[in-house]
Formats: sequence, C-alpha cells, structure tokens
Amino acid sequence: MKNENVYDRIRARVQPETRRYVRINMAIASRVTSLLKSKGWTQKDLAKATGKSASEISKWLSGMHNLTLRSIALLETALGADIFTVAEYADNAGTMPTKKLKQYPLKDLNLESLKDNWDENGALAPSMVVIRRAEHLLRVLQQGGQKIFHIAPGPVGEIMIDLRKNGNSLEILFYPEMTKYAFFPAAGRPEQGEFELEKLSEILQWLNTPLKN
Repeated sequence: MKNENVYDRIRARVQPETRRYVRINMAIASRVTSLLKSKGWTQKDLAKATGKSASEISKWLSGMHNLTLRSIALLETALGADIFTVAEYADNAGTMPTKKLKQYPLKDLNLESLKDNWDENGALAPSMVVIRRAEHLLRVLQQGGQKIFHIAPGPVGEIMIDLRKNGNSLEILFYPEMTKYAFFPAAGRPEQGEFELEKLSEILQWLNTPLKN
C-alpha cells in the first residue's frame, strides 16, 4: 500500500497537459511530414516556401518544439492545407475505442473497421500499414512478457500503445509516416524521439527501472 501511494504521487507529477502537449506536437510533425510527401517536397522546399531556414524547419518538425499559432498558420499557408482543426483535439474519451488491460490482442479493438471521422470530430482512421506495424510491436512485447497498459487510436490516424511500470510511462505512437516514442519518467523531464525496434530493449530498461526509496 505504501508503494502504491508513492507511485500515485509520482505519476501525478506528469501532468495531463504535458502528455497532451507531447502528443499534439508529434501529431503536428506527422501531419506536416505527410503533407510534404504528398506534395513531393523536402524540408528545404518548405523552408523556402515559409522564408525560414532549413535548420529552423527541422527544429519545428522535431516533435518537441513549442510551435506558436502563427507558426502553424505559416505552415498551413505554405502547404495549402490544414494541419489540424480544433475539434480534432476535443476531449473525446467517451467515444474513443480503447483498452486498458494487462494483456490484450489488438484485433479486439476492431480498428480495421474504423472510418474517417470515427469520433465525429474529424479523426482519421488508422491505415492498414499503421495497424500492422502496431500489431508487430505488440507481438514482440507480449512474447517478451511486457504487459500492455492501454491502446487507442488517435485523431491523425495514429495508434498509441501505452506501457506503465514503477511510476514510469512509455507511449509508442504509430503515425502514417513515422513511429515516435514519448517517455514520461517517474522523476525528470519527458523524453521523445524516433522509435526503432533496435531501441526497444533500451527504452524498456528505462520503463522497468525500479523506484528508489
């Protein structure tokens, strides 16, 4: 009971707005990357269209840069498309299909049946490529005995796998154009980056590090 109270207090340090901040930033980066691909542009092309340096655009698309509304508007204008709408980030937990179980097969979410606007707020359905990538990682995790805390689709066609242990939280997000991870440690600042299967053992080591009394 004492440990559970400690875990609860530590988890509370990772504020919900911090989790949302990280997810939205990574969703913006994924959306811009997808738009660049559809236009046949590189980041250098986007830099030229926005009047920014290539290094600044790279920072903007890192998934952790604190983009202003003006910067987002500039990107949308250059790309000729919306990056996101406010409704997509409404609190739709009541309609989002999710699972919060110790071990859990992805097929039970029936993600393949989702259509665009499945949450009635403009959310995109995950593609088969995204679903298969998430399924592959789930098999690897479950074969290694790693328990799954939570799985859910997101507003820009992503699938999130959430792992938690010892007050730590690891979110792996499968976007159409990339896979990212966000690590929320029991103590310290969140970390995020590009996810590759080769990094899995290192990331899981972070997650499974016991709390120090």
